Amino acid sequence: MTIITTPISTAIGVAVAGYTSSDFLTPDAARNCQALLDRYGGVVYREAHVTDADLVAFSRALGEVVVAGTGAHPDHPETRHGSTRRCGGAAMAASLC
Repeated sequence: MTIITTPISTAIGVAVAGYTSSDFLTPDAARNCQALLDRYGGVVYREAHVTDADLVAFSRALGEVVVAGTGAHPDHPETRHGSTRRCGGAAMAASLC
């Protein structure tokens, strides 16, 4: 697996490419994400195709998960399904889709 990180702008954010759904379950995934958040202030995982279950597990590894009041997936109330938006010519998830 080759992980590529690319700053989104000079002010904030980094895009991460190369993760698959199961990569989010590795012991280092949350630590690496937290380090990127601390450095860049925002992280976008592009084309990770993460499953709801893996996303919930990864989110819990980062800290307490707050369950949305409405629109949640019946099996994973921690997630919310939505659409994607275009950002700089690449699809970016507005929420899990």
